[in-house]
Amino acid sequence: MVSYVVKEKTKYFQAGEPHLILDYIDEREKNLKKTKLKVENILPELLRKQGSVNKSEVRVFEGFKGMISVHEKTYEKLKRGEEYYYLGIPAVQPKYFHPYYIKDHARRARAGIKCKLLFEFDTNDEVLNSRNRSKGCDSRRMPTKIKTPAWFMSYKDVAVIGIPSSTLPITIEITNKEVADSFRNYFEEFWKLSKPFKAKL
Repeated sequence: MVSYVVKEKTKYFQAGEPHLILDYIDEREKNLKKTKLKVENILPELLRKQGSVNKSEVRVFEGFKGMISVHEKTYEKLKRGEEYYYLGIPAVQPKYFHPYYIKDHARRARAGIKCKLLFEFDTNDEVLNSRNRSKGCDSRRMPTKIKTPAWFMSYKDVAVIGIPSSTLPITIEITNKEVADSFRNYFEEFWKLSKPFKAKL
């Protein structure tokens, strides 16, 4: 092993005792074994934590087409018999929304996907009648007169926040199971307080 001393900013090297090299190697081996043992002990916990971490993805969409592209993903993830949830749907929506949603509900019914919709409290009967005529759709009014600046949607591991606008609606899509579950729990609390809508024929 080689050691050195510093004199006047200059390093002077000198050879050490040969047996010290073996001692140094032995010491390093012991330290490595201790480190390895520690890693082996904590590895299962690290793997468990890694497996429990949910990956998150947040995407922002602008305009009506962006909102539609977010909604269309329900057909990619949901199977027959599964459902999605909307909370705080505005009572009045731009007219150009209507043709899409009429076709979409027919498509949803054919796919066997269900939905629960909570509209703002002042939504007229005609809107709720229209939605509830579609198979597998249960539309109701919010149980309170609260008005929110946004609507919410959730299904599977996806949560959506929509900021309505007649010119440029913004839609935020969050892919995270814990967030989606929280949104769904929030929806269920309102749903329990809401009353089934009696359709008028």
